[in-house]
Amino acid sequence: MDKMNCDIISDLVPSYLDGICTKATKQCVEEHLKSCDKCRQLVTFYREQSLSGKNMEQKGVDGLKKIKSLLKFQRLAYYLTLGGILLLILWMLLVKKFYYFTGSVLPILHVVCICATLISGIGHKGKKGPGVTDYLSGAVSLGIDIYFTVIFFHLVSRIHGEAETVFGMSLHEIGPFLEKQIIAAIILQGILIVRTLNNILHRERACNWLLCLNLSGIFLVLRFNLWMYMMSERETLLRVIVSITVSTAVIALLGIAASLIIAWYNRRARSRNDCEECK
Repeated sequence: MDKMNCDIISDLVPSYLDGICTKATKQCVEEHLKSCDKCRQLVTFYREQSLSGKNMEQKGVDGLKKIKSLLKFQRLAYYLTLGGILLLILWMLLVKKFYYFTGSVLPILHVVCICATLISGIGHKGKKGPGVTDYLSGAVSLGIDIYFTVIFFHLVSRIHGEAETVFGMSLHEIGPFLEKQIIAAIILQGILIVRTLNNILHRERACNWLLCLNLSGIFLVLRFNLWMYMMSERETLLRVIVSITVSTAVIALLGIAASLIIAWYNRRARSRNDCEECK
C-alpha cells in the first residue's frame, strides 16, 4: 500500500512543484512527504534539476547577448578603422605631400580596407537583401570608375601622340581641371559609403559587396590623381595606367566576390537556426 502511495505521489510531484495541482492534492502530497524520505529525496532532485535548467538557459541567453554585443562592437571598430584610413589618405593628398610614399602604400591600404570590410561582414545578420536604391548606388559608383578610366586612357593616348591639347585644353591646364573632378568624385563616393554603412548597420541590409565597390572607386581615383603628379617618362605612362586600373579592379572583384560568399553563408546559417528553432 505504501509503494502504491509512493507511485501515486511520484506522479503528482511535477504538478505539485509547478504549482498547478489542486489544493487538496497539494495537502495530500505534503502530508505524505512528512513521513516518506524517498519521496522527499525525489522532490529535492526535481527542484535541483529545475533550478539547474533555468540557470543553464539564463547562461545561454547571457552568452548570446555577449556574442551579439561583441559582433556589433567588432563591426563598428572595423568601420571606424576604414574611416580613419580614408581620412588619412585624403589628408596626405589634399596637402599635396608624401606623394611617392603614398603611391606605394595605397594598394596596401586598399587591401586592408577590403579585408576589414570582409571580416566585419562575418556573422552579420543582414536580414534584408539590397534594395533598388542600393543597386542604383552601385551603378553610380561603377559609372564614376568607368568615366575616369576612359578619361585617363584617352589622356595617355593623347600624350603618346604628342598632342598639344586634350579636351581643348593644354597639358598644363588639364591637370587642375581633372583634379577638381577627382575631388568631386571622392566626395560623392564618400557620400555613397556613408549611405551604404547606414544601410548595413541600421537597416540590416547585406550590402558589404557595395561597400567594397565604393571603397575601390575611391582608391582608383586617388591612384589616378597620384599618377598625374608622379608621371615622368612618356614610354611608361601606358604601362603604369594599365597597372593601376588592373590591380584596383582585381582587388575590387576579389573583395566583392568574397563578400557575396560571406553573405550567402550568413543566410544559410540563419536559415539553419530558424529551422532548429521551429523544431
